[in-house]
Amino acid sequence: MKFLILIIPFLLLIQSVNNDPGKNILMKWDQNEKLEWNDFMGVPSDTIYVTNSHFVACAVSCIELKYRYSISNNEVDFVINNYFNRQKSFTCDTLSQQLLEHEQCHFDLHEVYARKIRRQVKILKNDGVIKIAKYIEIYKDLNIELDSINNLFDSETFYGNKETKQKEWYMRIKNQLVELSEYSYPAIED
Repeated sequence: MKFLILIIPFLLLIQSVNNDPGKNILMKWDQNEKLEWNDFMGVPSDTIYVTNSHFVACAVSCIELKYRYSISNNEVDFVINNYFNRQKSFTCDTLSQQLLEHEQCHFDLHEVYARKIRRQVKILKNDGVIKIAKYIEIYKDLNIELDSINNLFDSETFYGNKETKQKEWYMRIKNQLVELSEYSYPAIED
């Protein structure tokens, strides 16, 4: 059986270590595993402070879309994961629980969008679509939407400093995760 394996996007899956030999650089989203400040191993650049004095922490996440096309079966299989990058994520404040919860919400928002991508991929698969470009288009469009939502989240909560707004967003994200729970499994099956 011949397979063509491609990986999207631009995520280098490095299973190496940074400062802690017990931790991988990438942490897959898990509803039972929350971020801790020691997961933020990155170092901020000076330019971030010059342009964004409110920037105290940054959670870097990425949704990975992997697919395998079977030429003989004319089928496409997908696996979609949401990762937190420990090496690129940073903080200057390891005491604020409210800030940590804000960064967790960013990671959870990425999971919401990973599930939205899985839902759309499943719809396309069920419709018999095999053109990879269509799947990539959905992936890109939802990532653009995710960027806008992350910016809105930061704006409305003032980077986690408005406690009431932060709680509203937390509940909204939690409800979306529940609503999309049937798309929590990374592999897309027929």
